Amino acid sequence: MPDIFTLIALSFSLMLHNAHCIWDVSEPLNHTLNDDGSVNVTCMILGNENFSELDAKLKMNGKYVCEVEGKGETSGKYCSWRYEDKKFMFKLNNPKDIHNSTFSCEISKIKPFPVETMTGPEAKLFQEIPNCLTAHNASTQSQRQSQSQTSDRETVENDIGPLLLLYIILIIISCSFFLQIAICKWRTSSSMAPMLSQKESFVKF
Repeated sequence: MPDIFTLIALSFSLMLHNAHCIWDVSEPLNHTLNDDGSVNVTCMILGNENFSELDAKLKMNGKYVCEVEGKGETSGKYCSWRYEDKKFMFKLNNPKDIHNSTFSCEISKIKPFPVETMTGPEAKLFQEIPNCLTAHNASTQSQRQSQSQTSDRETVENDIGPLLLLYIILIIISCSFFLQIAICKWRTSSSMAPMLSQKESFVKF
């Protein structure tokens, strides 16, 4: 059985360790909304301490939405996570109402003992879009639609232009052809008129 001096020394060493072990947890960082509707959130350990075993949880409106299970990278139905360089990187699959929700990080130091849990400040991942920005986006979209319609109209005009020119050339060629035929008929009738008159004079003689 340890004597009183051993217990005092052990208690004093634990006090020194806890005094030296100063760490904290950040608010949700590097939050990204992906094209598939999932959201990436990073929880970071603040401090110079290196812990051999950790536990981490991500909260949404005070409720756990993703928890670390075991070691290494895991993937589940609702979330996945991985740990790297004092950072827990969570990925939430299709979370609901993220623009109006607050998130926070909870990290527990399991080893070395004693177990200690720290919770970071709450934060909104994405702010609501201001009305002025919404109006600007609507105006920009309207301008893009107008430019697209103008471009389509110019494309149609460019397509019709060569066809119209071809039709005009065909009409000119047709008119020239018929005009040549009319001139040939007129010349033929003019050259045959004297011959007919001579034949008539011979007949009268």
